[in-house]
Amino acid sequence: MIQPDGADAESFFFRKRDEGMGMAALLETLLAPTARQLGESWFQDECDFVDVTLGVTRLRAMLETCVRVSGGPGAPGRNALLISAPKERHFFGVEIVSAFLVSSGWDTTLSLGRSAADSARIAETQWFSVLGVTVSEESDLDGAARVIEAIRRRSANRSIAVMVGGSALRGRPELVARIGADAMAEDGPGALLLANRFYFGQAVAA
Repeated sequence: MIQPDGADAESFFFRKRDEGMGMAALLETLLAPTARQLGESWFQDECDFVDVTLGVTRLRAMLETCVRVSGGPGAPGRNALLISAPKERHFFGVEIVSAFLVSSGWDTTLSLGRSAADSARIAETQWFSVLGVTVSEESDLDGAARVIEAIRRRSANRSIAVMVGGSALRGRPELVARIGADAMAEDGPGALLLANRFYFGQAVAA
């Protein structure tokens, strides 16, 4: 992914796709682990910021290919707002979650790297059944709690359901209630299952 032209990585990805590997497998067994490895290599000083930026740019291009191939028409009411904690710097994971949702008929709006007020304003002016929040750093938990509280208070959908994910929460379900969320998803397929459960739960309640 970080070679000058990236041809080998792209060739491998498209070969696997053409051999019949489905979107879920491409995302969860190729793109997501590669993104995690890039982050780990940067943390260990095995590559620099330019390498990571180049690698993630190529990953996003592959991700967009998955969405274009798999995306179907949106279903009424299946609208999700996907955001990052206000100081979050890692966005590829939430973009993968968006790809899973879009492939199953959801409309998604991403608000990444923006303030709590900006994200709350989006939720106030548009109707969303689900809010997804990614948190990668322990230091961002309080910020995530504040943005969740702000969106619940101002959301056009007073029953908006909140799911969270990210490395700061992985394996720590006790943090879900602490930051004001309803449930945690460990990966893209889990986020899709949760979003659908929330959507049908709201439909029944209505």
